[in-house]
Amino acid sequence: MRKHFLILMLLTLLPLATWANKPTAANTPAVKAAQEWTNQPLGLVETAVKLPDGYDTSVGRVYYIALLSSQAAPIKSNPGWSTDLPTRTDINKYKVYYYITNDGTASYDEDGDVTLIETAEITKATIKVANITSPVAAVPDANRKYNGGEAVNLVTAPEFTGIISDEIITEYSVDGGAWSETIPTATVCGSDVTIKWRTKETTHYESYTAGADVTTSLKKADLTTGDITLPTVISPLKYTGQKQQIFSSPGVSTLGTVYFNKRSRFWICCH
Repeated sequence: MRKHFLILMLLTLLPLATWANKPTAANTPAVKAAQEWTNQPLGLVETAVKLPDGYDTSVGRVYYIALLSSQAAPIKSNPGWSTDLPTRTDINKYKVYYYITNDGTASYDEDGDVTLIETAEITKATIKVANITSPVAAVPDANRKYNGGEAVNLVTAPEFTGIISDEIITEYSVDGGAWSETIPTATVCGSDVTIKWRTKETTHYESYTAGADVTTSLKKADLTTGDITLPTVISPLKYTGQKQQIFSSPGVSTLGTVYFNKRSRFWICCH
């Protein structure tokens, strides 16, 4: 008898028990695929939250927040929630969350739960061919000639557009040798060398390796009379039976050393 009484009491009270009705998205929101860094704010959400049918948007709202993937899941009292779709600039991974508030109608009793959409990512930018306005090239012949033993650049540095060029670091390798940030030079004429170039990975950019090598060498200088200071002949000379100096001074050239033979012909040794 007592058991039946308890069951009757429970059945009487059961209609008084209610379950909280919370608003949920009417769709499956999504973040954007990984995006490359641009130094500008990038939107993280591809598909925004769609509110349920009949939801009173004049009262209720959808709130979003984006946190670093290493951070703990947020709660509603955390600062940073906004009705604007989240944007970020820095390279990182971000977890995007949302929740829908109670719209004040009889349809919902509480705010919706904090829900993770997905993890969005901003990656380092890649240097593309379109960013390279002037790739590494051999210095023009007129400027790539022997200059009395001074170092002469063999190639020109690359030029870029559409990226922060001050951050780009170019490296060069001559005939498969070690990479260096110094533009290859030569001081003596010689055989062609093959120069490869690439850019280093930086804070915001992936490394880039050029698809074409540059083959070049230091050219011999064009000799003109202005490059030569001829010696003066000692005159008159009288026979003494001994060797005598014929020229008052040796010939000098800015491009090499002047040599004379017994027939008073000269040539220049160009290094």
